[in-house]
Amino acid sequence: MNFNFSRSRGIVWVCDIAASSRHLNNDNTVSALETFIPRLHWAGAAIVEAAGGIFVKWTGDGFLAWFEIELHRDIPRVASIIFEAIWHLSFMVNITQLDVKSEKPIKLRHGVAFEHDALITTITHPGGFKTMDITGRGVVLAFRLSSAPATFPCVVSTSELTEAYKSAGSIISFRKWAVSRDDRLRYFKGEKWGTSGLVVSAEKKHRMTSTANLLRKARKAIDAAEGHRPTVPSGLVDRIFAAFQTGPEWCKPVVIAHADFVKNKLLHSVKELAAQIDANHKSMSKHQIGKIAPRKARL
Repeated sequence: MNFNFSRSRGIVWVCDIAASSRHLNNDNTVSALETFIPRLHWAGAAIVEAAGGIFVKWTGDGFLAWFEIELHRDIPRVASIIFEAIWHLSFMVNITQLDVKSEKPIKLRHGVAFEHDALITTITHPGGFKTMDITGRGVVLAFRLSSAPATFPCVVSTSELTEAYKSAGSIISFRKWAVSRDDRLRYFKGEKWGTSGLVVSAEKKHRMTSTANLLRKARKAIDAAEGHRPTVPSGLVDRIFAAFQTGPEWCKPVVIAHADFVKNKLLHSVKELAAQIDANHKSMSKHQIGKIAPRKARL
């Protein structure tokens, strides 16, 4: 074998299955997890490739992906597509479980960090086959971030990346994580490096709005979902579902379940809300809006 070493910089994405040890140690869930892991590996590789990254390796119950950054000004664009990919993967897993029947739901966690001084190892095997690995402080940090809890889509990152992400237009909200001494011991093995300026995904804070504005937004969302209003196409979404359309047999029920949830549950819920607002528009106050909002889906 031939080893080649080089330096680079970029963004590291580590995906991990939450509470995987608990699933593996339970006779009622271990079989489901063993079926799920190879499917996650396939789905992860497909989504990372669709996002323009390199699927570096499996990590037992997750994976490591690498997105090289040549120019500093590329960070917002690359960070944006990584966080979008994370959202879609987490959403797909939560809704479809990748067509795996499990006694307890399987969920993912993600860590995203910038690696300034990556050591890239390229290994050329007999026959010309090549593999790569990546080493660096940001890589270690991303692994440790993926072990920390957060709300959907369950991602922990640095403010350096999430601020760049916001500048490019974001679909995930974040809040600051003030790492305590106990947190540092539990998630970072007592290391201080990289534990300042951390953020976790959080529920978006909604501002009070008028019924007219809420009705206008609901109708706009319905028109976009049903194709009546032109929207900016997401190349990432198209590439993800193109891969799943030609993937293994289990991909077909995943795509069907995903489409069914979006169309018959989310869209139906928005239509119900719009109809109720429209019917009561003149008599409702701002404080009454929350009483008619449909119960949000658990992701």
